[in-house]
Amino acid sequence: MKKGLVKVQANNGWLRLYWRRSGKSHYLSLGIPEGDRLGLVIAEKQAALLSADLLSDNLDPTLNKYRLSDRRTDCVSAGELMRQYLKHHGPALENSTKNKYRIISDQLTQVFGEMRADEVEERQAERFRQFMLTRQKPITVRDRLCILSACWAWGKTIGAVKQDPWAAVRARHQVPPQQRPKPFTLDEARRIIQAFQQHSQFRLYADYVEFMLLCGFRPAEAIGLRWRHLTDEACSVVCVTETIVRGKPGPPKRGKQRIAPIPPRIAQKLRDRQGDPDDLVFPAPEGGAMNDNNFCKRVWRPVLDAIGVSYRKPYAMRYTAASHWLEAGENPVNVAEALGHDVRTLLKYYAASVRYTPPPPDFLRPLD
Repeated sequence: MKKGLVKVQANNGWLRLYWRRSGKSHYLSLGIPEGDRLGLVIAEKQAALLSADLLSDNLDPTLNKYRLSDRRTDCVSAGELMRQYLKHHGPALENSTKNKYRIISDQLTQVFGEMRADEVEERQAERFRQFMLTRQKPITVRDRLCILSACWAWGKTIGAVKQDPWAAVRARHQVPPQQRPKPFTLDEARRIIQAFQQHSQFRLYADYVEFMLLCGFRPAEAIGLRWRHLTDEACSVVCVTETIVRGKPGPPKRGKQRIAPIPPRIAQKLRDRQGDPDDLVFPAPEGGAMNDNNFCKRVWRPVLDAIGVSYRKPYAMRYTAASHWLEAGENPVNVAEALGHDVRTLLKYYAASVRYTPPPPDFLRPLD
């Protein structure tokens, strides 16, 4: 095949351009249906343009020059660029992350309408930051700005944008120091468990709450736990391989499976009501998977209010388990493995809640 020769091909009922360069085959879909006579003329015109640029070494690396105007990547709106970014990375993302990207895309459309992504400059990016701050906490906005910066960096690789307007905005975004996690005291934990066990309406959640307080699972991990994930007949070990967020199953956080031990008392309770392998260990009272948001608003908060325990999100049960394990002298390496963290993360975010730190040993004391 001669250098620069571009052919029009039909593929699955649609026209595309085909050429070879540097020993590799290249394709460009045109979005023109096969059998469209006028479309074929347009396709041949685009093939001639691309062929001329190949012959003269003037190829547009983004290929936007050879696309039809409604398919050029440099004409996408800000919201559409975010949607394309989600589509590009979708298979590797957790469901919760996908939902986050969709929210950002919707917000971009809400603020910018059909403004092209390459028209968003630092001034517009700052306006979007202020918009997010009216709806989300500063630490969440920081996370969103990082995602937007990564999206625009990817957009540069496909020719959709020429610059990243989010980097400077992210650099000056301030996040107030976070309050350290406040785990439940032993007395509070016992009162919470007892309150659920004795509650006329919510006692079906008692096993779930006790499991969370003692085992330190993330809510999505406990909600997605099935009987087949208990790896032995004693129900003493769990293999965390699945999560459920708002009814949607997904992989564990960061895609990492882990083995977690179960305290004997909880293991006994699980053995007493063990179900079919594919059944959920902690289903919603009406069946199916629990919804963590509904649980928090309709169940968790009312119970804490009723017994006079200061409100903390259900995630505080995870901090509670970790802090009391460490306070009891458990090896941080074991605690980190059970929680699915590395030791550095454990000590940074969880050890600050430990109320007792034993004094270092006097290994130079005089021998008796």
